[in-house]
Amino acid sequence: MNGMGRAIGYSVIMNISDRHRLFVCTDFLMAGGIEYQTTELIKRLNGYECHVLCLYASRWGRSVHFANQLPHVQVLDLGHGPLSKIQAIWAIIRAAWQLQPRLVYAVNYHSNLLTRLARPFLPRQTRLIGSVRNEYTAKQLRYERWSHRLCDAVICNSPHIQTMLEAVMPHDKIHFIPNGVDMERFARPVEAEWRQPLSSQRVLVNMGRIARQKNQTLLATAMGRLQQQGRLTMQVVMVGEVEDTAMQAELDHLRTLYNLTDWLLQVAPTPTPEVYYQGADATILSSDYEGLPNVALESLAAGKPVIISDRANASGLIEDRVTGWVFRAGDAASLAETLAYVSTLSAEALGAMQAACQQRAAEYAMPLMVARFENLYRSL
Repeated sequence: MNGMGRAIGYSVIMNISDRHRLFVCTDFLMAGGIEYQTTELIKRLNGYECHVLCLYASRWGRSVHFANQLPHVQVLDLGHGPLSKIQAIWAIIRAAWQLQPRLVYAVNYHSNLLTRLARPFLPRQTRLIGSVRNEYTAKQLRYERWSHRLCDAVICNSPHIQTMLEAVMPHDKIHFIPNGVDMERFARPVEAEWRQPLSSQRVLVNMGRIARQKNQTLLATAMGRLQQQGRLTMQVVMVGEVEDTAMQAELDHLRTLYNLTDWLLQVAPTPTPEVYYQGADATILSSDYEGLPNVALESLAAGKPVIISDRANASGLIEDRVTGWVFRAGDAASLAETLAYVSTLSAEALGAMQAACQQRAAEYAMPLMVARFENLYRSL
């Protein structure tokens, strides 16, 4: 469809038990954390035939980065507005009747609501699993309070998300399954040729899409403060696609305003993020909030500490000055002082944090996550 990945219909049903057929509905397949976790889960499930329906793509300015890694994918590329929502509900109902899956798993916010609206029209044997992987607004929580009754289970990936959901639905409906990290992939040393042209003694990587939630303008502002004070001694490489063009324009303005051209660099999304983690001295996550951030997990697996805001660290993943450093969310002065402190640390001090980082990451190894999903699937 529109040249975006591989679109596969649902007219041919393979010879497999309904109980082992999983229908996944996701908002996006872009190069994002939720999409990566979903892709890895589907690839690693044992004995399940998985089909994916992706609602949005180019019309929302998003890529279908992971589409070619999955065996059965249909990309609708719907637009905005009520008509698109009706089309999505109809597509969900049609696919469910053709596939006759035992399980339907909704991944993102829109997918959660739309699969629930479709639920009364799905085959009787269908079990619907929702998921919440980020903090919700008051409005979103109201929708969750009203619609969770149409779900058989709701997955969350962080203790603070679980606490949030417990205020609006029965506790026994909520299943805590943390994100997983591929230890073998991210812990394996790799060559980081990208770092060779850089002149700074200390280099950080900021991995993630350019978006309001990720708040890269806060990072640019903090670096600008240090530049004005003559204390900027580190370079930051941003790796990710542009989701918010207005925010990208703000970043470009700040880069010029504070003369950060040689200090704050941007590169395109990469299929090998481990190269950037391995080549950096640490990772910086300037997000205003997160569920359980994949970027932090991957950095820890690579043995690299993480600079993170206190709200983005609500899951408690990073221990201050053990596996990283925590600053006040949205506070450019706090972030600037944290950056200045990290820039003064010796290579030996940073290296000494490697073992603690990897030990923490190992608690979230990908096989543990997959096993938890398989246990839940068997229980429904």
